[in-house]
Amino acid sequence: MVQRASSGEKLGTSIASDFWKKAAQAVKVTKAPSKPIRAGSKAVFTKSNISPTTKSNTQTRLDIKIPDKALTDAGFTPIAKALVAALEARCDLVLTELNLSGNELTHRSLNGLIHIVRHSPALVSLDLSDNRVSIKTREAIDTWREFIHACCVCPSMAKLSFDDNPEIGALAFECLTRVTAAGFPDASNRRDSHQGTLSDGKKKSENGHHGVSVENLGRQHHGSTVLETTDSSHMTNSLLPDANVMATNQPRIFTAQRVGLDEHAALFISAMMLRKAYGVASFKIDWRANNDSLGKDGVHLLEQAGKIQSIREQSEANHILEQAFAEVSDNEECEVGRA
Repeated sequence: MVQRASSGEKLGTSIASDFWKKAAQAVKVTKAPSKPIRAGSKAVFTKSNISPTTKSNTQTRLDIKIPDKALTDAGFTPIAKALVAALEARCDLVLTELNLSGNELTHRSLNGLIHIVRHSPALVSLDLSDNRVSIKTREAIDTWREFIHACCVCPSMAKLSFDDNPEIGALAFECLTRVTAAGFPDASNRRDSHQGTLSDGKKKSENGHHGVSVENLGRQHHGSTVLETTDSSHMTNSLLPDANVMATNQPRIFTAQRVGLDEHAALFISAMMLRKAYGVASFKIDWRANNDSLGKDGVHLLEQAGKIQSIREQSEANHILEQAFAEVSDNEECEVGRA
């Protein structure tokens, strides 16, 4: 018996072989078993760290968890190709969770993930925490933009985790904001960024600083953000979501703890937070545990944006309650009138 490698590229090749075998198997629609298949049953995926659960006689849910195996890009690439092939060939396979945390993956692995997400409309959670994703070059930004778009249009996506990717960079959050907002220029053609180019780390503004403040937020009509916080009817088109991006109103969480956020990133995250307050943002950003890198101004900006978001959400909740009470009162009056 050949023992499976416990980590690294060899493990990736071994796991990929499981998916290639599944892709080659014909799907047989049979009578539903009298007893449900237990998660981790030897009947399915005996060698991979995969927990299958049969939902019906024609569907098998896949919860794939391969954390802390040091796969690297070289080990994940064959897994991605084989998994996509299996999902294409087997309509009964439904991927709902994918955990690839702690595998030393870089932006190059996003290419494979793009295809996986596109073939997984039931994907709920994607965990890429504790990796080496860095979005600082033109190539990385183009790939990141395509990846974020795929996640935005995935109808079931609820959580995307990038915690502990300290080199991800501020451009990742700028691009995230731009991809999910109609009216923002393409990241590769922007002239209003707080960074001079796509690849350097130099930051600029009129006075040589970020100038990030709550007072200035919403007054940069030709700048990186255009925000209105008074009424949704007065919101600028720059804050309205692209219909092709927003496939669902499903609440989504993007976790970004301990990623070394700076004020450049804070500016765009605050824009997403305020758009979220009006119910038009694709993701709610969890930016906690970044206080050291953000500095006082960045933390203050995000805290104030969070307060505005909370006030708006509470106002909407109160409005919903008022409508519900009004409907109940109208129904009671109708009943009294009939009596």
